Amino acid sequence: MSEITIEDIEKENSVTPDIVAARSRSYQFKGKPLKPFSKSRSTAARCMGNSLFLGRAKPDENGVWDQITLDSIMVVWLCSVEDSRVARACLNRDQAIIEMMAWWDKEGGEIGGAEEIEAVQLLNMICEDIQTVSASVESPSGGRDTSNVGE
Repeated sequence: MSEITIEDIEKENSVTPDIVAARSRSYQFKGKPLKPFSKSRSTAARCMGNSLFLGRAKPDENGVWDQITLDSIMVVWLCSVEDSRVARACLNRDQAIIEMMAWWDKEGGEIGGAEEIEAVQLLNMICEDIQTVSASVESPSGGRDTSNVGE
């Protein structure tokens, strides 16, 4: 059996940091363009109580992550609003959640509907993109180098 080289891995992994950067500028929800999921949007998601970005997203014994819909709506909403609104979400969590839910209603979102599925898929794509650009590699000393790839 031949040894796997970095070139083999690069051929198989078609999602690169450059592709992620370009894709982050093309996110859409219901055909409407969204803003990239930036560090400030990630921070706002944490401030608003997003279980995924707080590290609290854990599936139950049946593999169900009970907050996936709320976490997904939150991320999509944060990507739909201007930067100034994102900053205010950190200052007033309750008001931000009220606005988020009003936006969700206006978008026609319902549990089990096409909007929920699209929001969850978009959150999944954003998470995959974050993992791609946040990859860490083994350093020659055997420790972990947590430098972000592609920055």
